[in-house]
Amino acid sequence: MIEKIEEIIREYKDDDSIVVTEETNLNTDLGLSSMDYLSLIVEIEDLFGVKIKDEELSKFRTIGDITKLIAELL
Repeated sequence: MIEKIEEIIREYKDDDSIVVTEETNLNTDLGLSSMDYLSLIVEIEDLFGVKIKDEELSKFRTIGDITKLIAELL
């Protein structure tokens, strides 16, 4: 799952050198703006066929936060 998310981020940021781990912070490590963040979430929802509730979005700080919720939704 993390590899697929990494691929989405690489494509979105147009940077093949990006490496993510469970601890990668969306803001400080990846420099995602709020618009980048929302675009990323939409792509992740489409890829995994899940719908992330708005109240869950504010809880995401790391890639691990995202993968944990997706695993629960699948």
